[in-house]
Amino acid sequence: MDDKDKQEFIACNMEKRFSSFIGMYGIRNNPAVYKTHYPTGFAKLDETLGGGLTSGLHCLGAISSLGKSTLALQMAENMVSENIHCIIFSLEMKAMDLAAKAVSRQTYIGTQGDLNLAKTSDTLRNEMAAALFSDEEWETIERASAAVEQKSQYISVVECGSDPYNVDRIGKYVQDYIQAFGVKPVVVVDYLQILDPPRTLKSAPDKQIADYNLKRLKVLSDYFSLPVILISSFNRENYDAEVTFKSFKDSGNIEYSCDTVMGLQLTGVGKEGFDAETAKARYPREVELKILKQRYGPVNAKIPFRFYTKFNYFEEVSRKSASVPPNSTQPAGKRRVY
Repeated sequence: MDDKDKQEFIACNMEKRFSSFIGMYGIRNNPAVYKTHYPTGFAKLDETLGGGLTSGLHCLGAISSLGKSTLALQMAENMVSENIHCIIFSLEMKAMDLAAKAVSRQTYIGTQGDLNLAKTSDTLRNEMAAALFSDEEWETIERASAAVEQKSQYISVVECGSDPYNVDRIGKYVQDYIQAFGVKPVVVVDYLQILDPPRTLKSAPDKQIADYNLKRLKVLSDYFSLPVILISSFNRENYDAEVTFKSFKDSGNIEYSCDTVMGLQLTGVGKEGFDAETAKARYPREVELKILKQRYGPVNAKIPFRFYTKFNYFEEVSRKSASVPPNSTQPAGKRRVY
């Protein structure tokens, strides 16, 4: 090492001295030491997360049809109210289908749960059903559409299309977005198991591909210092068991790679006498979001929700009112709506 290289190394190393980071905490109200929090819009969840999501990789898993994609989209809508930008990489569902879910949810919220006026997403996309809508029903849909349009002004939906997305394409899109708009978005990847592998892993086992994509998404979240919400499916054998790290399909590294790991589960799962089909048939469906890992916060907390499956709507509830009769149609307007 010549003298020039030596001096450059010393200068570079001095920037890495731990003492320089410690000193930043001695400055009152120094914004450089504070983490940016991105509120999900669900009060108990945000409280458990210390104010919301922070930069890092956050995995959200559940069994099929339990609403993990719907919950992520509702979080994104809530974040927009805080002027937070979101990019949803929808690798399975079309943007028009996501839009139908969002409008359906808003018809339910806007009518305070009036089942005569609120519309399911399937009904909204059914030409024969739409031909029978009354003027009042159309006015409800128009108001809901306008409200969702306002809510979603900072949400971008990137469909997979005929050219599958891999982590590198996602990273390039995020980089371009930051450069174009000058803001760091929350990124939602839906979902891990259908992310395209790199060419070098085209014939690799699913677990190896999933672990590779996990590591790359973690690098993406750290490099741009933003939250990445990664949706994951569960193994079939976990449909009747409480959520654990083993529930997540194709990857044993979720526990180590992610900053936060959350699992949606049916309320009461794993208890004696529990029947998954009976629990799924209830309306609204009672579910819990279990916090399995939180790098800097409490774990094993369970946040109770009611999931109105017909209208793609999650409602966070207090423990005191967590139990409701099956087939309840209590209007959402009588409870707290986020």
